[in-house]
Amino acid sequence: MGTIQISDQVSAVLGPEATRQARETSLVDAECFGCNGPLGPQDDSAVVVVKNDHFTYVRYAHARCSESQLIEVPNDVQAPFASDDGVTAAVSAGLIEHGNVVLPTLITEISVRTYTTSTGQVGQGDLVDIVASHLIGQGFSLVGRLREAPRKVEGWRVELTPLGTDGLFTEAKLQMAEPDGTVFYDGDVHLPPQWLAGLDRFGWCVLYVGNPGVAELPHTELKARLRALRTAAGAGRLVGARLPVTVTAR
Repeated sequence: MGTIQISDQVSAVLGPEATRQARETSLVDAECFGCNGPLGPQDDSAVVVVKNDHFTYVRYAHARCSESQLIEVPNDVQAPFASDDGVTAAVSAGLIEHGNVVLPTLITEISVRTYTTSTGQVGQGDLVDIVASHLIGQGFSLVGRLREAPRKVEGWRVELTPLGTDGLFTEAKLQMAEPDGTVFYDGDVHLPPQWLAGLDRFGWCVLYVGNPGVAELPHTELKARLRALRTAAGAGRLVGARLPVTVTAR
């Protein structure tokens, strides 16, 4: 396990609580602020803070690429809260029990780990994942438990095109776009048995976004994926919504 370096200057800017969170962050599938290469928990890393009077922007870099430092930018620079600051790494599918109902569910892993402080002010607040913050602004809910499905969010376009079967799983093409047309995901997904039947019943699916570590597990390891998802929810590392889904060329 690598170390996370935090300079005294960065710690003073973040404050004690955000500094603690920055030091305890899991860097699974992260991207280096310096070289844009992969950054993982086994790598020695450094916290880099970019800030002005309006926002505090927290990123991670390989220790060999950058020291832990504070970078001050002009006040006319906009806070980088766009969803394309978080690059979708993978989408997994599952049938997840919410209360007494089993619902078709998609789990999105984000490859770029980018954080802001919850207040944007020096020395105050918690670290907030920048993609999660962006999605909460669109109506997504912070997920604490999988007891009930998150609320519905309108305006998203989710299209699913089944391509064939791979054993018990259905291979499908998945496209997700935000209300303004920004592409959130365009790629493949493996659907477990009865996933499409659940979609036929409800007409929508649950989408969770975060870094639960599900993408690291084989798509056949359904129980392990569920454990990882529940752990992430309990740690407050997921946001979610219910989204309508259109199935094409089925």
